[in-house]
Amino acid sequence: MFESWVGSARYKKVEHLILEERRKLLEGEFDNLLSLARKREALVNSLIESRALTVGQVQKLKMMAERNQRCLASALEGIRKARQQAGQKNSLISNTYDKNGVMVKSGTSVPERNVKA
Repeated sequence: MFESWVGSARYKKVEHLILEERRKLLEGEFDNLLSLARKREALVNSLIESRALTVGQVQKLKMMAERNQRCLASALEGIRKARQQAGQKNSLISNTYDKNGVMVKSGTSVPERNVKA
């Protein structure tokens, strides 16, 4: 009886950690994801070793983890695209020339000339 209660408490903790991972993914809080994943993995391993999970619980945890995996993959794809777009913007910033033929980088001011009065 005690084993099933402990197993149930650990199962609830795993569910909580998976939901916390999802919340952090959706809010873009990637800082603690690795530590959450390690805690979750340790709890899941202990549940597997103790055989405290039902088939339904395993299926539910798997579904929740797969949902988080898809969310993480989408976040990573968004990061890749943002980096790519930032790189394209940087490549569009190129040298240009002022009316006197002096090369000027975009976003910089036109160099001053010495003008004798």
